[in-house]
Order: sequence, then structure tokens, then C-alpha cells
Amino acid sequence: MGLKEIRSFAFSLCQDQISIPELERQVGSEGSPAAFRMWLQSKQHQVRSLLTQYDRAKPRKIEKLLSLAERVFDLVGQGDPPTDFHLSDDEKVLLDSSIGKAPGEWDASDFQDARRAIQAAQQLLQVNGALLSKVIQVLGPFAARVRQVFSDKGWIRFDGLLIRVRDLLRDHPMVREQLKGTYAAIMVDEFQDTDPVQYEILLYLGERPNAYGRFWRDIQLMPGKLFIVGDPKQSIYAFRRADIEAFDQVVEKVTQDGGIVCTLLTNFRSDGAILEAVNAVFDRLFIPQANVQPPNVPLAVGRMREAGSGSTGVEICVMANPQGEDEWDAERATRVEAEWLAGWIEEQLVPGRQWIMEKGVRTSLRPGHIAVLLRKFTNAQVYLEALQRHNIPCMADGERHFYRRQEVIDVVNVLRVLDDPTDALALVGILRSSLGGLTDQEIMDVMKLGPLDIRQAHRLNEWASSQQSVIQGLFQRLAWLHAQANRLP
Repeated sequence: MGLKEIRSFAFSLCQDQISIPELERQVGSEGSPAAFRMWLQSKQHQVRSLLTQYDRAKPRKIEKLLSLAERVFDLVGQGDPPTDFHLSDDEKVLLDSSIGKAPGEWDASDFQDARRAIQAAQQLLQVNGALLSKVIQVLGPFAARVRQVFSDKGWIRFDGLLIRVRDLLRDHPMVREQLKGTYAAIMVDEFQDTDPVQYEILLYLGERPNAYGRFWRDIQLMPGKLFIVGDPKQSIYAFRRADIEAFDQVVEKVTQDGGIVCTLLTNFRSDGAILEAVNAVFDRLFIPQANVQPPNVPLAVGRMREAGSGSTGVEICVMANPQGEDEWDAERATRVEAEWLAGWIEEQLVPGRQWIMEKGVRTSLRPGHIAVLLRKFTNAQVYLEALQRHNIPCMADGERHFYRRQEVIDVVNVLRVLDDPTDALALVGILRSSLGGLTDQEIMDVMKLGPLDIRQAHRLNEWASSQQSVIQGLFQRLAWLHAQANRLP
């Protein structure tokens, strides 16, 4: 382990996601943690399945590598350190080599599984438990001190806040019991984007009254309290551990405690022709694999998208000048498009010409069912006049710049600070606005005095700046308004 690796390891230890005491306990314990042993067993089972499936009288390189990987998993599971593995020099050289390309009869998915298993075995051989223990002993106090300094200054990342909430609920039964009573029901949408720390928090809050499970696996969920909605195929946050494995673990926990899994099969957005093609392709692409890939669930077409339920899909209409005419300029093209669009809408509104399903009832198309989206609002008046000429009732909603005005942004920032005096982002906005008039460098100087908080105006006494008295007065005025906010009607 070189200096570069030690520096990288020290940086990792400073992250809130890693529990230094737990890491020290695992490294110093005699046996491997249960979760690690279960992982080794799953790897062994996976490798054996592959060797059985692709068994041959004369093993090739990939089969030889898999056999060595199985031995490594077995030896590590028995508690043997990598330095004591009885591998020949030839076996070590082979296991250290590249797997190469997939043999012709190997399935692509199976080959990737084999590659990952072999890489895991190669990485296990690099582990030096004795050295790791010594490095943690040296770097542990340093990392703990860094965390404490950051905490004292209020520099806590979002992950750190989540972990503190999780630890509060896990380690303080009275706090957990009070918060459990606050929520009668918990519904979480897009659950596939929930990481392990977040779902631990949800499970603690969903626990039965007067029950206390130390760890999330020991929790007894209250029936009917936790309702989650998610699609594991849409999981895109694996980089922060919000992956399919985490999703499956929670689903398994919920079902073990009496919950049921309901699968939504109906697609209300696409018609049958599209779904037939999608289902056929996805059935081939989504090969089920535990903790990696969920199976495809074929979708059924919604009632309003069934055959005979009116026209569906997208039509592209292009405005082109007739032959013999001069090429249209932008203004002429806009007028022609607006007139054509108004005429087309008028045709669709003819009674019985077009209909939709509204609240389960077949209904003739009305003006309120139609929306016209424009790339920009500049020429909206041309379209409005065309619709009016065709006697089509319409309204325009194009005011989207109000909340982008600087004076509105400044007012919103003030209101945010009055609600939460520690809202650093809003307070920075105030300091940069006409209310504060500070430069970015001056704001940085103020932030060095401690966490931004309008109630701590006395900290500005240490700021050597001509703006000191002005900003201190601003802080005091905002703090007074904050104190009055909950008293005034």
C-alpha cells in the first residue's frame, strides 16, 4: 500500500457513511461478519452453477479461473488470510491474468457474471488483514478528528444528515417512539431511488408501537402503515447504493411482516401496437438475475387506448409554401401555421368527429381538452387571433417570468430566512442582493466567522470591513422579524 492509496483510504474514512468503530470491530474480530459470509456463499453458489452449466472434459481458461475463484471464496469463508492460501505459483499467475473474450457457446450475461466473480476473487487475494488493521489504528483518530471539526463548524453533507437521523432513531427508543406516533401512514413513491440509510429511517418510523428493534432486520412493521411504490427497472442511483439489491431487501422485509406485493400492469400512455413491440423486446432483454436485474413484467393496454378508442399517436404536419410562390419569411410562416392549426382544431370539434375517455365516460372533444404548446410566447398573439377568427374559445397562460425577477427572488430569500434563520443559501442570496450589497469575496469572509445565522450578529464584531455595521444591522433586523413572525397574525 503506497502513499497514494493511504491518502485515498484516509479520505474515505472521513466520510460519514463509514462507521469507524464498526470497521475496527470487523477488522479486529476473529471471524468474518455474517453479511460477508453470506456474500461469499452466494458467490460460491453462482460459480458452481456456471461450472455445472458449462462443464467440459478439457477446461479452458475461463473454467480454470472460475475453479480457482471458487477455491478463494471457500478459503476466505473459512477465515484463512490470503497470505496463507495454498496456491501454486502457476495458479497465482493464472488468477492474476485477464479473463479474455467470451467463448462462443457462453451466454453474454453468464460471461459477465463469471468476469465479476473472477475479479472479486482477484481483489480478495490483495487483502492484507494485518496491514489493514494497523492502518485503521493510525488513521482512525485522524478521521474522527476531521469529522468532529466539520461537525463543529456545521459543515455536514446531506449523507451525514441522513446518517445522524438514522442513528438517532436507532439508538434512542424514546425519540423513535415519539416520531412513530407522528405518522399514521407513510407512502414513498419512486422507492427504487431510496438508498439503504433512507430505507432504514422509513422502517424505523414504520415500526409497531412499543416495539424496539435495534437493527432494521429486527423491526416489526406495523400492518398497513408503510406503502411503497417503485419500479426496480428504473433504478439509476446505484452510485449512492440505491440499487436493486436494496429495493429487493426492503420488499422482502415488508412481505415477511405480512405485507403484500401488488403489480401494476396497465399502461395508460401507449396504445396496443407500441406495447406489443415493447413487451416482445423487453422480454428478451430483461433476463432475471438476483440483485442485478429484475424480470420484465409485460404491460397491458389501458381501456382508453384499446383499438377503436379514437385516434392515437403522433402526427407530423409540415407547412410548405406552394410552388410558384416566393419563399415565406418567418412572419408569413407563423401566420399560415396559426391559420391551419385553428382550422384543424375547428374540424376536430365538430360533434361526433373526435372523442375521448373522460372519467371512464366516452365524451365528445371540447375546446378545454386541447392544449397548444409553443416554443416561445413571442408570437402567441398570432395564434390567439387565428383561434378567435374560427370562434374557438381559448385562454393563454404564458406568464412564467414573474418568479425569475430579481426583486421577487430577493423577497423569497428574505421570507425563507425569516422562516429558517440558518438557511445559508437564502442568506447568501440576501447578502448578494441590494439589501446586502456584498461581493463574493466579502461573503466568503463572513462565512469564515462561522455558520451563517441571522441570530449570531455578534460574530460580525470580528469582521474588519467597512460594511461590518451595515450587515450587522441587517442581521439584527432580520432576527427581530424572525422572532415576530410567529406572533403576528
